[in-house]
Amino acid sequence: IDSVNPTNPAHVGMVMVSVLEEQELNDPNIVTTMAQRLANIRASAPNVIGYVNDAGVTNPLADIQNYMAVAKPDMLSFDHYVFAFGDPWEGGSPTPLYSSMGKYRTAALGGHNGDSTKPIPYGMWTQMFKVAGGATLSESEMSLQYGAAWVYGYTSLHAFRYSSEDPGNALPSVLFAGPNDT
Repeated sequence: IDSVNPTNPAHVGMVMVSVLEEQELNDPNIVTTMAQRLANIRASAPNVIGYVNDAGVTNPLADIQNYMAVAKPDMLSFDHYVFAFGDPWEGGSPTPLYSSMGKYRTAALGGHNGDSTKPIPYGMWTQMFKVAGGATLSESEMSLQYGAAWVYGYTSLHAFRYSSEDPGNALPSVLFAGPNDT
């Protein structure tokens, strides 16, 4: 989304909007695009939280901090689905998730200018889907994501789930089952 139209029924009551998803933050053209889209959101809807969701394992802290300085997001957000996609940690250690959580916490608490005088909120997307042929997340794996986020001080949590009316859906939700669960 590039801007919010307060007269559009789909935008009424909007609290937050992600302008892009899982981008390479070391590309100056992408960072410039993010900055422009976030500026458009601020101009069209100053009370809506504008952010970009990042892939937790992709970008190093220095690239995240540069993106923050240039684009000035209202919030940092990332996803890291540690129990999926053939990750070597599937059903195992959540250490890579903790590493991503620490990286984004550090960046957000540093704020746009990195001096920690004006920290910004930080959030994450949690895994609420299983991969075909993979193990279904256990209740403890689901709870671990939320508990760890609260311990790290995360202020925004989102449950990412795939959903489809197709019984052959490759990435079904762990929260709902059956046809018409969309």
